[in-house]
Amino acid sequence: MTPPTTTLIGELVQQARKDESTVVGVCRDLVRIPSENPPGDTTEVFGYVQGLLEKWGFPFTLHEPAPGRQNLIATWDTGRPGKHLVLNGHLDVFPAGPRALWDREPFSGDVERGRLYGRGVTDMKAGCTASLFTLAYVRQFEKHLSGKLTLTLVCDEENFAEHGARALVARYPEVLRADALLNGEPGTPDIIRIGDKGLVWSEVTFRTPGGHGAFPHVSESAITRAMRFLAAIKAIERWKSPLPAVMARHLTRIQPVTDRGLGQGATAVARRYVVHFGTIRGGIKVNMIAPECAAEIDVRIPIGGRAAPVVAALKKAARAHGGQLRIVNTVEPNWTSWDEPIARSVKGAVEGFGGPKTVFGVGIGSNDARLWRYAGVPAVIYGPTPNNMGRANEYVEVRELLRTTTVHAVAALEFLARPA
Repeated sequence: MTPPTTTLIGELVQQARKDESTVVGVCRDLVRIPSENPPGDTTEVFGYVQGLLEKWGFPFTLHEPAPGRQNLIATWDTGRPGKHLVLNGHLDVFPAGPRALWDREPFSGDVERGRLYGRGVTDMKAGCTASLFTLAYVRQFEKHLSGKLTLTLVCDEENFAEHGARALVARYPEVLRADALLNGEPGTPDIIRIGDKGLVWSEVTFRTPGGHGAFPHVSESAITRAMRFLAAIKAIERWKSPLPAVMARHLTRIQPVTDRGLGQGATAVARRYVVHFGTIRGGIKVNMIAPECAAEIDVRIPIGGRAAPVVAALKKAARAHGGQLRIVNTVEPNWTSWDEPIARSVKGAVEGFGGPKTVFGVGIGSNDARLWRYAGVPAVIYGPTPNNMGRANEYVEVRELLRTTTVHAVAALEFLARPA
């Protein structure tokens, strides 16, 4: 007779508590292996994961779409028809930046006063740790479950580049034939992310003859042209929000939680277009007319919008001001209904064992979960608070690392214990 799911979950939680030091140790080991992107070489960190999976007895497939860039798939199958849950994470991290800004070595993996420090620990080696242990824990209850669980770890997420998740799903489309996806990207303990904004990344270059700064009549400055272009593009922020009415009402209801977790004003950002100028390069010398100016632009698109109108506006402004435009990347806004079984499984896992009350929220960034949502697969994100993410002294609260791991494992167990 199969024991009740609550009994299985209780056993899993007890096991997770026994393994707390092991979970922290694996996350620390991952952090101590630099995998900055750029340059993007993930060979060493994937080598560590391979060794761990071999030790645990999980077969896996390693895919290397480009030298130094790897993706990995490990599937555990009960052998009985049922649901297919995919776990997803990325092992590349932001560059550490100037070492002088850090209070300790960026890849120290130091644990101090309940915090684990290091570049990439929140984005997202803590989430990858949760995925790895979820695979290990759920297998222990194989005889009581049906369906299968697939782990996907990728490179190149920080750049949304071609060698990461896009290469993985192109080579192994079966990972998109799933009933749900669970991802451990950073968030906050009381927000389960069910959607994310879209984006358009572009580069634009302006060129003029240039000349001596005292002779402005001989040539216009490329910087001046760039300034007019950037002013025109900034007007995208005044476009009417395309949010569906049901999502607009939902964001209003959860605004206090969202703004508390992601910072005051986060809800407003989730609702609207955002135009960010990432880099501007131009000019030779203070008394010379700049012959060239280049800029990189990041436009974020709220749910309900589309990338095409943004691309059209960028192209129109570039033509009007004499610039050469290159579209680098586009991501369409995407979301999953909060009524999906995987969303309810995660919510129950968070709240069922003394965790905070949760809401279903929308991210103001983007991530690889979009590829599953594009394929019609419900995708949910739950991870630790992004303390100093992308900044010096990045850290994760150890208690949040452990909670994320337990939540993922419990949600996966409950999901696979349900009838297909």
